[in-house]
Amino acid sequence: MIRSERLAFTGRIAANIAHEIRNPLTNVAMAVQQLAKAIKSENPMSKNMDIIKRNTERINYLITELLNCARPPKLNIQPCNIHKVLEDILESNKTKISSKKIKIIKRFTSDTFIIKIDKEQMQRAFLNIVINAIEAMPRRSKLTIITELKGNLFEVKIQDTGKGIPEEDIIRIFDPFFSSKSGGVGLGLTICYGIIVSHGGTIEVESKLKKGSAFTIFLPTVTPPPTRVRRPCDDKKMELKYDIKRGADIYRAIYGARLQKWILAGKIKRGEVIVWRSGLSGWRRAEELEELAPFFKQWEKEQLRKKKRIEEQVLLKKKIKSILIVDDEKDLCSLLSDALTQKNYNVSIANTKREAMACLKKKSPDLVLLDLKLPDGDGIKILPRIKRVNPETVVIVISAYGSEEARQMAKKGGAFTFINKPFTEEDILRSIKVLS
Repeated sequence: MIRSERLAFTGRIAANIAHEIRNPLTNVAMAVQQLAKAIKSENPMSKNMDIIKRNTERINYLITELLNCARPPKLNIQPCNIHKVLEDILESNKTKISSKKIKIIKRFTSDTFIIKIDKEQMQRAFLNIVINAIEAMPRRSKLTIITELKGNLFEVKIQDTGKGIPEEDIIRIFDPFFSSKSGGVGLGLTICYGIIVSHGGTIEVESKLKKGSAFTIFLPTVTPPPTRVRRPCDDKKMELKYDIKRGADIYRAIYGARLQKWILAGKIKRGEVIVWRSGLSGWRRAEELEELAPFFKQWEKEQLRKKKRIEEQVLLKKKIKSILIVDDEKDLCSLLSDALTQKNYNVSIANTKREAMACLKKKSPDLVLLDLKLPDGDGIKILPRIKRVNPETVVIVISAYGSEEARQMAKKGGAFTFINKPFTEEDILRSIKVLS
């Protein structure tokens, strides 16, 4: 409980740190980029520019990792076979395992079960523990992986015969930036802990010096739902009907060639009501339409979204001449303004929400570069107001809060795209080029 609260606190601090560091980091990145243009490659100072660039990228990487460990991404929960995940991890580290002649012992439970996890995130968590174990062990050691079903919990134990963890360090190994490895960042196990907790699981550690460590993960299991018995639908209750043409349109978006063969072979008759079901089951008859109606509704939504995107792209294909930068970072505004002015854009600057609205009333720009965090309010609230002043004004959100939630909010508000800080001059120009 204490560690979970600490992780939540770290998440709040990390979000503020990300904003406060990424803003000046963007200034440094853009300033270095402009200096690099004035310094020729044969100049001895050019290598210093490369050093600054590499280190700004490293700082941004560390901030991103800190955010990831404190605020795990939204999970994509799907039924998954953890044994397959563990097998894939061992296979991907086959070279390391072979080079150290490590013996792998697998004691997997034979019980049948279904467990719902985010495969990609859980793979990352297990991979981190396995790599730590491999690196902690001398040659000809043993790595044991045990799985067992215990009531409503599924246990995964990863045990090594390495150097072990000092007793005073065990309580700290999940803390951000704690590492006993030289050159280690100290975020791997923090991220691992966050992923497991976000799945409703727990992780325990046992270790003895010079004998090895064991990480035990407990994940909640789910019982597979009972098989549904299909019943023919009553035509009077059926709200949706799809003829062969409509079915063909849907199918063509997936596997058009196969459907064409079926039509030519007479497997599907003209005028027959058919529906598409994803997976190996393929085409189905009308009596199964009711249970598959949600699929068609989702498909229709996707088509409308695609149509809307195409229409937006057509509207956006216009000449960008005037740009309004809305950001409270004055150094960034100055650097960005200089870079865009050199490309013959007419640039205006606003450091607050009030200044931005005053600029919009005077003259509506073709493009607004909008920061989400402003001194006098949330930048996202300006988005609908910008669109009200001129629906054709394009908005690109620039922000240090690079979370998926922020992206979705920006898109929902009408933003064309979202650029994370720190960015370079090329990132901005590339986005403008797409519009022109």
